[in-house]
Amino acid sequence: MKRKRFLTLVSFLLSLLLSSLNFSDIDFLYGPGFGARVVSIADGDTITVMKRRRKVKIRLYGIDCPEKLQEFGLQARAKTVSLTEGQLVSIIPVHQDRYGRTVAYVLLADGTNVNYKLVSEGYAWWFRAYAKKDAQFACRELLARTQKKGLWSSDDAIAPWLFRKGVAISTSTEEEAEVVY
Repeated sequence: MKRKRFLTLVSFLLSLLLSSLNFSDIDFLYGPGFGARVVSIADGDTITVMKRRRKVKIRLYGIDCPEKLQEFGLQARAKTVSLTEGQLVSIIPVHQDRYGRTVAYVLLADGTNVNYKLVSEGYAWWFRAYAKKDAQFACRELLARTQKKGLWSSDDAIAPWLFRKGVAISTSTEEEAEVVY
């Protein structure tokens, strides 16, 4: 009973913190972005947009969704499809990865940050190895975990960076593996 009250208190405090933080002006940190239309979704954290008649592959910054063959992998992709398919979005680039993909925040027309939303709803892990200083990801993942949303409803969810390596252990470990990002 004490644990449940503690988790409720933590959830409330995190909700309060998230509502007071304003990270809608991410371009202040990374420079101006560009508008584009989403033309395809490869998986939960990779989309393709059309920018001036040129396709640009976007890897969502700071998150790692379950792989397609993982539990919640198809649901993560479906969520990204429902949020972005055919939509005009703002892309706020952070950097390019070694495969030439633009690693970026993706914002919907109403200002919703897709990266944050996927973590908030339990469709993605906060990718600590690449977004250590983004407090929004930390708070949103903790809140989703305490509320057992999405992949956090499973007691044996495996982080994608471990799944790709063939490691079958619980997400309770804080081990970070080097991944392609």
